[in-house]
Amino acid sequence: MKKVAEKQGAIFHFNQNVEKIVTEEGVARGIVVNGEFKAFDVIIASSDYHHTENMLNSELRNYDQKYWKSRTFAPSCLIYYLGFKEKLPKLKHHTLFFENDLDEHIKSIYEEKMA
Repeated sequence: MKKVAEKQGAIFHFNQNVEKIVTEEGVARGIVVNGEFKAFDVIIASSDYHHTENMLNSELRNYDQKYWKSRTFAPSCLIYYLGFKEKLPKLKHHTLFFENDLDEHIKSIYEEKMA
């Protein structure tokens, strides 16, 4: 995906400390990275919602800190949509693959944490 995006002009910045999302009239215009402003046409935040929202000015946030403290956080996921030209035997149309046992993962988040 990275190679496809780069061929179309996208530039990726890795291992950078994003400190703030800078907005102008409610529209994201750039970010502050390691103390330096960088302007962008489009900003895609892959961090979790809470972290991303905290990089915005408070008037642009949907939730306050009281709300976030009342939440139980679970890890996010990254989903790749793959298309194949041929049919793969024994694979249904929508198939999800997990690195670890999903039931154990859910139990560790919601049952063991609350115990």
